[in-house]
Amino acid sequence: MSEQGKVGTTLKQSIPFGQFAVSLQNTYSVTETLGQPATGPADMPLMALPPTPGPVSPQVFGNEKAVKFNILPTGTTLGAGLATASNDPVTHNTLSAEQKLYGPLQVTTAVTDFGQTSSNKSITAGFKVHW
Repeated sequence: MSEQGKVGTTLKQSIPFGQFAVSLQNTYSVTETLGQPATGPADMPLMALPPTPGPVSPQVFGNEKAVKFNILPTGTTLGAGLATASNDPVTHNTLSAEQKLYGPLQVTTAVTDFGQTSSNKSITAGFKVHW
């Protein structure tokens, strides 16, 4: 298994109006594979063969765009976005809903590539802390 390095940045603009806010978000990233692991005989764990030179994998450029509608009094955010990558000819669409439960605890549900046979559904819970 090869290691990967990724660097990126996100530009975000939030526009509040009354008890609502709309956020526009644009994320750019570059991912690169960082070499091949050395392998050796299984019965000699301290010895490893030198890595075999292989084709250098290209950098993968990614772009994610999203718009989020936040209902401030309830802590609910509804979002829609799309993601593209230079190594994938398909643009992936996502619909999401995020609910703030208590303090920094939140639950997010998302459906990516909805309507397709290979759609991806997820439910995640986590802490969101800003500093």
